[in-house]
Amino acid sequence: MMRWLSALKIPIGILITVLMAVCALHAFGVISLNTDKQVTGAKDSFGDTLTGTLKDGSLVGDGAIILQNGDRYEGHFDQGVFAGSGTYTAKAGWVYKGEFQDGKPDGEGQLTAKGGAVYKGKFSAGVIAGTGTLTNPKGWNYAGVWTEGAVTGAGTFTWKDGSVYKGGFKDGLASGTGSYRDAGGWSYQGGFLAGKFDGKGVLTFKNKEKIDTTWTAGVPGKY
Repeated sequence: MMRWLSALKIPIGILITVLMAVCALHAFGVISLNTDKQVTGAKDSFGDTLTGTLKDGSLVGDGAIILQNGDRYEGHFDQGVFAGSGTYTAKAGWVYKGEFQDGKPDGEGQLTAKGGAVYKGKFSAGVIAGTGTLTNPKGWNYAGVWTEGAVTGAGTFTWKDGSVYKGGFKDGLASGTGSYRDAGGWSYQGGFLAGKFDGKGVLTFKNKEKIDTTWTAGVPGKY
């Protein structure tokens, strides 16, 4: 059971920096081109490069903007703000493709990190929220509920070796009622708290012997 005691915490930190970057996207208002016309490669007062239709000096409809820092957005604009479907490609190596509202990812979308990790699912105001799936190139994946960017709610985490935890999570740790099936042949079903067996639960060994007891922080009671 050493895996359980030492490594059950869900390794989702790879997307923390990317999520912060996505949350930081803001409404880019094109305020220096006081004109209504089609432009290709026009520069605004921030040094950004604009392509699309200008109305009252702001991009509207489908268009593109290359920011001074090298980031690029292609998609729909509403008065110079990312809105509707679009793709934001960061010079740092991550890409978001999906729905935007008020300049931030909102609705269905896919976020791909530089290292190859992919989140596909719901966003709200630039934060992962709702149901979604995170797949890591190292072989593990999580599918389930997210709350304000954290793995909190019901979900399933699968390790590269085939071990699976299914149940409740809080801040990336197994909490509440759930079940864990280890690739080595043993399993546990019952209560969890902060990633450890806690409360009423049954541990079943590969040879079918069982420990049916009340657990406290991974330590079994009398049985």
